[in-house]
Amino acid sequence: MQRLNRRVSALGRAPLAPQDEAAHPVVDRCEVPVQELLGLVGFRRDMRALAQLEHRLERRRPVAAGADHEPALMLRDWERILGEPHLDSVREGRDVLPEESPAGRHRADVARCMAVALLDGRRRDHHVIADARDRGVRLPRDRPRLAREPAHGLERQRRLALVADRDEGVGGRGVAEHDVESVCRRPGRERGVERRAAAGEEDASGLREPGVDPQRTQPRRLRGDGGGCQTAGHGGSIPCARVAVFERRELSNGIRVVTAPMPRAQSTSCVIMFAAGSRYETAENNGIAHFAEHMFFKGTERRPTARQIAGEIDGIGGEFNAFTSKEYTGYYVRCAAEHRDVSFDVLVDMLRHSRFVPEEIEREKGVIVEEMRMRVDTPRDHVSTVYDELLYGDQPLGWEILGREETVRAVSRDTFLSYLDTWYRPERMVVGVGGRLGDGLIELLEELLGDIEPRDTGAAPPVEIPQNGSTIALHTKDSDQAHLILGARSYPLGHPDRYALQMLTVILGGGMSSRLFTEVRERRGLAYYVYAAAQAYTDAGTLAAQAGVDLNRIDDAIATIVAELRKIATETVPEDELVKAKSFAKGRFALQLESPHGTVMFGMRREVLEGAAEEPEAVIEGINAVTLDDVARVAQDVIGGRLYLALVGPFDDPGRFEKIITTS
Repeated sequence: MQRLNRRVSALGRAPLAPQDEAAHPVVDRCEVPVQELLGLVGFRRDMRALAQLEHRLERRRPVAAGADHEPALMLRDWERILGEPHLDSVREGRDVLPEESPAGRHRADVARCMAVALLDGRRRDHHVIADARDRGVRLPRDRPRLAREPAHGLERQRRLALVADRDEGVGGRGVAEHDVESVCRRPGRERGVERRAAAGEEDASGLREPGVDPQRTQPRRLRGDGGGCQTAGHGGSIPCARVAVFERRELSNGIRVVTAPMPRAQSTSCVIMFAAGSRYETAENNGIAHFAEHMFFKGTERRPTARQIAGEIDGIGGEFNAFTSKEYTGYYVRCAAEHRDVSFDVLVDMLRHSRFVPEEIEREKGVIVEEMRMRVDTPRDHVSTVYDELLYGDQPLGWEILGREETVRAVSRDTFLSYLDTWYRPERMVVGVGGRLGDGLIELLEELLGDIEPRDTGAAPPVEIPQNGSTIALHTKDSDQAHLILGARSYPLGHPDRYALQMLTVILGGGMSSRLFTEVRERRGLAYYVYAAAQAYTDAGTLAAQAGVDLNRIDDAIATIVAELRKIATETVPEDELVKAKSFAKGRFALQLESPHGTVMFGMRREVLEGAAEEPEAVIEGINAVTLDDVARVAQDVIGGRLYLALVGPFDDPGRFEKIITTS
């Protein structure tokens, strides 16, 4: 404060009074130091609660002999200060601070471990703190400056997922698995996050190492590797259990609501998903799930035209879209948090009151047919259709999501109404909200959706896996490049070895240093792109490599990919390669979960397909638990059998490639 006053006086202005300091938006001790010191999820700007909390933090109490740190703020103090938290600011008290975790570890007594900061390795106000520090402004009461500390954060892999939704949005790219790790060591590859030094610690320029017991050979760390955490620096270490990222509720009619509160976010992602995709179609209405997605944007009773619907979302600066996959369909709006109610009003109006005007249906048929033709003319996308037909045959999982031209041409208004009345029911519906939730969310959703009649919908027919048949499918097409998918049958969602399968996929083709990329592209120059992906449905799955290949070297490319697949199925993976694969998968996971939309989408896919929004930290534990033996066993189990090849290019002789995939 004195340093700032010297600068202000030099400018010919009066020094800042203490009250001015408290009101300064950058250094307000209730807004920045207290909340960020503890990593709290939010106080709804309750200054009285913050003042009480700060008083307790600054009050010195007796400590163990020889201790020179302030004691930690205990759980009972939190309960007295905060009381029962608001739904839209933090989770229910019993969810945020359970007395004991499932693993038997007690909840952390230091407030840092309460933070729902699992989704973000960086401070959201990093620029604010840095700005204050750069101007030489001392924080209130001469609090020490921030010290750097690493974050193993949530991480995400770009294409690899237990549900690698290659078909999301029809032809979209894969969705990645997610992950949370605790804040602990300082590997050189990780970025630091800032933490406020506790009273008694030195300034950032001379930060001491955490205290060490005489019996310890390693310094205490902030968090351990096992999914819980360790707190230190207050005269002892206290175990800490995980904090839930997702909350799950139900409306009166059974519609599930999954929320991912991020109170510091300025936006909200509003999503409605149904466990109803192209798999729930028949041969007569194939393509109706995707076609319905188009028609929902064409007009409702209250908003009769597509322009009016789009104009309302444009008017709040929002983004809205939809996607259709084989097992689910989703609709979403991303907007500033204050426009949440408008977003849901538009979404629900579209889904419940679309008009399906016959003239609009006929007009949109032409659009869908052109979309089909565009996909066929895009070999990189169409090869996935060829592969699915090869793997699953003439059943819904083997059909194109867009449908067939004859079925789309035959669609009528009654076709839509019948499909939606059957499958768009509460038991298959999940509402998701991520970001800053706001007040009255459940009441709003109950008003908009609570009157939908529950009804048993049954289930889609189980997939039938052909036991014999061809292992090669060619789509003959003149082109300058061949596009191929070469893979094997693998595991469905929920399989016990799903994480080992993911690590196997990362090692094979999960980045520019993966085996396939290194051998096929870097060393041999056989392809421009090459990667591997694991795609899983509720009762089937596949592990496959995809590549765009020089026509004149197609045989070499296929032989090289087959050789890499066989190699990993017969030779043990080096330990350092598995370590790198785990870091890669978790790192890509982090990128998705930085946003409210990415976070809630992860939870909703799991809720829709598996009936539970798995916590990111549980995924981390699954990935961390994978061993070299697990990878070797899964590789032999999956790749040791038959391989399947789908190919788009100027080829018409399957026998030519049959020899390569069976003898390489």
